[in-house]
Amino acid sequence: MARKTEPVMTELEDVELGEKTQIEVWTDRVLIVGDAHIPHSIRGVKDRLSDLLNQPEKSFLSLTNVTLSSLSKRRLWRGDFLVVNKASIVLVKILRE
Repeated sequence: MARKTEPVMTELEDVELGEKTQIEVWTDRVLIVGDAHIPHSIRGVKDRLSDLLNQPEKSFLSLTNVTLSSLSKRRLWRGDFLVVNKASIVLVKILRE
């Protein structure tokens, strides 16, 4: 008799979907370009990127459609999903809303 298994939860399922905003994130070692998903607030209004970054209860920023490069812009990795420790972020720039 085949045993039924539960689906495995992936990190991508933890991403709060919302307005997709392409951003550039600089750390002291790498440059990351990806899509941040800015959720709508309780009032139904789109939150700002700064609201997402300033949430004290969340230590990580989830990004999709990600390119990771060296600071000299040499591409190191490309993937569907990446979480960035917000403590390592030096600069964030919006590229496209």
